[in-house]
Amino acid sequence: MNSIRTVSSCDIIIFVVNKLYGKITWETEFKEVLSNYKNFIILCEKSTYESYRNHNALLDKNKENALIHLFQQLEANHQVTLIPFENDKENFENKLKENLLLVFSLALKAKEIENKKNTFLPILYSSRMNDIAYIKDKVSSENDKLCKEILFDSFQEKQIRKKALDYFMVSKSLNDDEIVELCLDSEQGISRKTIESLTELININSNLDFIFEEVIPSIANEEVGVVRRAITSFFDLDMVKSIQNFHHFLPANDVGTPKRIILELSNRFEKIKTVFLSEPKLIQQFSDLILLCLDYSYDKAKWKEIGKELLNTLEKK
Repeated sequence: MNSIRTVSSCDIIIFVVNKLYGKITWETEFKEVLSNYKNFIILCEKSTYESYRNHNALLDKNKENALIHLFQQLEANHQVTLIPFENDKENFENKLKENLLLVFSLALKAKEIENKKNTFLPILYSSRMNDIAYIKDKVSSENDKLCKEILFDSFQEKQIRKKALDYFMVSKSLNDDEIVELCLDSEQGISRKTIESLTELININSNLDFIFEEVIPSIANEEVGVVRRAITSFFDLDMVKSIQNFHHFLPANDVGTPKRIILELSNRFEKIKTVFLSEPKLIQQFSDLILLCLDYSYDKAKWKEIGKELLNTLEKK
């Protein structure tokens, strides 16, 4: 308990690995550091560090596995860099000073970015954010950078992140990877709004194949609200690619998914028919998608009758 209170009261924590694995240090204090987002540095005695790198027998036999596992976890799961130091006071002090200065430098840069973000926040909070002309007047490469810092900050308030997304519907300066990341955002409100706004977020350089292939399989098992929005939004984005990729949504846990796909196909059928002329292979993909949707036990559902009518129409062509 004392060690936890000590960690909580510190601004930066220095961990030093000499030869042995410290159970309290790594199983209590380090976990507390991570859970409280504390700044930390890990220094490792050079021979121990090299033994880990070489996986040889220089480490204490009883502690070897624990240390190796710890180092692997630090590097793989927490992207932590172990800093080796020579086993003498001067070298240790130099390494410590050097890395403390690095932490302070990073902190100053982070504060600078925060200050810049704070100059842009009043724009997002403005009541005029509903005015496209107002947003257009604010679009610039510098504001793009600041707005992305806000949009991709998972600790930022959800509503202000949504306002940042509004900015990019006008600037259209998000790249494909960023759009995909936002579609899969852990904050459901952000992922929903991104998916709903795909037609406004893409630009002339967007690779729609990439967006379809990355997003649809990844959200197929999400809650129904996300999938429901995706079906309509992706159809709006590109009907052909939707027909080619919507099999990833099936089989679905919710009958509303095949129902919505069938209804969307029906509502857009006149437009889809014109595509058949230039994309004849789409007829089979269209038919296959309908059959997947009809493969449910709701035999008397009206939407299933609509699906069967679409199939009959195809067969008569």
